[in-house]
Amino acid sequence: MSSPRTKSLRRFQREAKVLASLNHPGVAAIHGLEESEGTHYLVLELVPGETLAERISRGPIPVEEAIEIASKISQLACSVTPQIFLLK
Repeated sequence: MSSPRTKSLRRFQREAKVLASLNHPGVAAIHGLEESEGTHYLVLELVPGETLAERISRGPIPVEEAIEIASKISQLACSVTPQIFLLK
């Protein structure tokens, strides 16, 4: 039976492969899956720009900007995992 650490590493590796297979402007490219002294990590593309967290921290978001942000997020989410969205 696999240890929790082994299961976590396998999941990390699977998710890294899925992320690496994506080609979307809203997803940073993976340049490598590395390990150093027992710690595994991803080497990601450096994408210039403001994160959503940074934008939120600046204060209230006007409706027009919020709609633009929500549209970008929904386009990305649907391109990555369309099977999780239900239309009712």
